[in-house]
Amino acid sequence: MNKCKRSQRLASVIKLALHDENEAAKKLESALNRIDKQERHLVGLLQYQNEYLQRHIEFVQREKSIGRLRSYKGFLDNLALAILRQREVIIQAQNSYANLRAEWLEKRSRRRSLAKVSEQHEREEDTDRQRAVQRTQDERSGRQRSPGNKSRS
Repeated sequence: MNKCKRSQRLASVIKLALHDENEAAKKLESALNRIDKQERHLVGLLQYQNEYLQRHIEFVQREKSIGRLRSYKGFLDNLALAILRQREVIIQAQNSYANLRAEWLEKRSRRRSLAKVSEQHEREEDTDRQRAVQRTQDERSGRQRSPGNKSRS
């Protein structure tokens, strides 16, 4: 019977665990890229808001129409709401990142644990192999000194 060693059986499990860990790392990287993208979008909105606030000051100083002033104020209110929503999107992206990081850490820990177990099995298998070799050598040397090979005294 061809018996597969424990370390060999674990190798395929470790390979799958490494694949899972790598996939989790890719998701983590993607989540980090989403956060960066959303933060850049927020910076753009804030810059846009600052520009329009400056224009609003100038607009108020020269514009006399209440309707146009209200319209401009409404636009600035909508922009402020967009900024608030963008901050919420960033918070959600950060929460997603935190969850994905925890998942990745768990998968990494599992793979490392499996690797340690595999290394322990390999050491045990090496020890067993060395004992078997030693047993074989002892048996051979014992046969050479067997009663049929008596030496004269």
